[in-house]
Amino acid sequence: MTELEQLQTTFQQQRKGYLNREKEVLELTAEKQQTESTLSAFKNELAELIANAQTKLTAAESLTADDYVALKNADSGLKARIEYYQALSEEIDIKLDTLNAQLFKEREALLTLRNDIFYTMASERLNALIENNKEQFDEVYRLLTLSGSIQPNALKDGYQSTREYAVKQYIGEQIGRAINPEIADPNGYELPVFTGDFKPKSPMRLHAESYETPKISGFRKLIHNLANKEQQ
Repeated sequence: MTELEQLQTTFQQQRKGYLNREKEVLELTAEKQQTESTLSAFKNELAELIANAQTKLTAAESLTADDYVALKNADSGLKARIEYYQALSEEIDIKLDTLNAQLFKEREALLTLRNDIFYTMASERLNALIENNKEQFDEVYRLLTLSGSIQPNALKDGYQSTREYAVKQYIGEQIGRAINPEIADPNGYELPVFTGDFKPKSPMRLHAESYETPKISGFRKLIHNLANKEQQ
């Protein structure tokens, strides 16, 4: 197995694992959307409950003990559900951040590996192109030099001021014009982005966070707040 074949085999194995992780992102994203929808529904229900109680109070100008107990129980229940789904949403955010960081790192490693493959492939094909057409290149160079139509640049120094340099530069420019500049990843080398606009934290940000008091969130925050209420 050649070096290029080894690189390609490694890339395809790692790429397969990377592509398979799209399912994890989709599942977490769907769970996040469902959680936000449920959270919004409970907030709307709480707002409606309070509005109805205010309307009833305005109309009757009185509130019985039973009415208040029922309102208080419903209010407490809805607020507890809202707090829970807010915590669940934060838990999902933590999972998404962790997954996105992993996927970002995996994709960067795959891009580096793919760059090595593309450079090796390009070098091999370019060398083959030159070797297979060396006589034609030599003939084109000789004819252009003998034609005297390409003059050296008198404003340059050293080798860049010679006719040889001017002729070779001209040949390179002509070949460059014939190249199609439109670029697309070859089949089997695509690396879709699953992380949206996610950007990893900079080393400076990570360094600053190492001196900050860790913030609690999600279910830990939910239980922490509940414990504090019990102590009050």
